[in-house]
Amino acid sequence: MLEENNSIIIVDDNPDDVEKIASIFLNYGIGCRTFVYDSVEGIDKPLENVKLAFFDICLATSGNDTEQIAILCDALKSYVSLNNKAFVLVFWTSKPEFIESLKAYINDREENSVPKPIAIKCIDKNDFIGKQEALIQTLSDLMSDSIVRCLFSFESELKNAANQSLYDVLKFIEFPDCWGDNKQYINNIKEVFAKIATETFGAQRGKQNPDLAIKEAFAPLFHHYLCNNDKKVWKDLFGDMKIDKVKEFPDTTVVAKLNTLFHIDTSEKENDSRGSVRYIERNDRDYSESFKSQIGHTPNEWLHSVLFKNAKINGDALEIVALEYSAACDYSNGKKRTHRYMFGAIVPVEVAVQLEKVNLGDAICYVPFKFMYEEKECMLLLHFNYSINEEGTCPVKLLGNRLFSLKSEVMNWICDRHANHISRIGITSFR
Repeated sequence: MLEENNSIIIVDDNPDDVEKIASIFLNYGIGCRTFVYDSVEGIDKPLENVKLAFFDICLATSGNDTEQIAILCDALKSYVSLNNKAFVLVFWTSKPEFIESLKAYINDREENSVPKPIAIKCIDKNDFIGKQEALIQTLSDLMSDSIVRCLFSFESELKNAANQSLYDVLKFIEFPDCWGDNKQYINNIKEVFAKIATETFGAQRGKQNPDLAIKEAFAPLFHHYLCNNDKKVWKDLFGDMKIDKVKEFPDTTVVAKLNTLFHIDTSEKENDSRGSVRYIERNDRDYSESFKSQIGHTPNEWLHSVLFKNAKINGDALEIVALEYSAACDYSNGKKRTHRYMFGAIVPVEVAVQLEKVNLGDAICYVPFKFMYEEKECMLLLHFNYSINEEGTCPVKLLGNRLFSLKSEVMNWICDRHANHISRIGITSFR
């Protein structure tokens, strides 16, 4: 299986110059993609996942400086996607002073349309014509730059951890075939990995999704090798920076966006998968009556009188929801679940801040992070005393489609808090 690798790209209108740099990387076993620039015959779409981009600063044999800069801007837009948020741009040029003119041109005219590099380096052609060793040393120095090392080291460490994890399992599998044959070995691999899948997910769920089961099974091995790598590239990048003194992010919404990335799963899953947050209709009259017949309140009554305790606040919930919170072992092993759902609400952060000043009682759980929902910073509130079972054969359905899921770590925290709440011990006392 061949996979696209855009980590290093080289763009030049001179095929010989392309070859000079590419051959050095290839000699060290480092793959790169090369492009002989053609203003007419370009590539289908800009490349993503670029980390190191070499460009000749003059991509045409004629034209004044402004025309040359315009051509270079078009080339940058053509070959590097705007989605590249962390790449180093290296100009292969005999005119290093030209870079300042390029910066001024882009900032004045095309600041938001040209992908932004995190660093710009320069290799002067005149220093390397006929001097292969000098070029090798310069490229080696470039790859030793702290930010370049971080970008490349992270990817290589991930790949090495995956390779080592796979090797550790394969070395235990017997290869009894004669040299050149593999039938029994392939069968042995299938049997071992089948056992890994079913022991990880249980027989039923492992059979349904063996790929996910095997990936989850390898996660502890992968984590072990990744975290036991002794490289200190980020420590070198931080240098003398007092990272424990950083008080806030440059952009306040980064907190919610990071929490969404780490804790919210928006990929396709079944409605009743563990951790699913499902929508509850709140404005349909017939539905509200069905809800009231089972819960004792309409959805809006439940939200304001039960969850919010009739607190006077400015604003409202974005959604009333139900969270699937079955036991992790039951879900993993495909056991029959009663599909237990806990009621709650997604509220904007400004509403959550107001509610935190109200004594809502110990049955209310604030999931302890803000996240992004409908492009707003939000929080999730849950009521530990309100849950329902909704079997597949249930005649009246209260729950709508899945909005997203909470990831396993968050679900384990919620279930632990819920177990502590429902098993709490109280006493009768006279005061």
